[in-house]
Amino acid sequence: MSLRLLNGKTIKVPKILYNLYINAKAIKKILTDVNRDELTSAWCVKVSKSADIEEVWLGLVDKQGNLNKGEASLIYAAGLRAR
Repeated sequence: MSLRLLNGKTIKVPKILYNLYINAKAIKKILTDVNRDELTSAWCVKVSKSADIEEVWLGLVDKQGNLNKGEASLIYAAGLRAR
């Protein structure tokens, strides 16, 4: 599947990353609404109180998806601005 990123670059992405793009707004709501301690416990990570939970999650997506650092953030940000 192909996505056009905010920087104007078009990339081919696996379906799971396309779903990240399509569902970005719903994901943001979940990351905002669910208790931070619950999320970090489910992810098995420790984060500082000042850490941005979205950035922590996107870092995990990059790592688990074997992506270059920041690639998930580009797709997520494009999804937030879409529609």
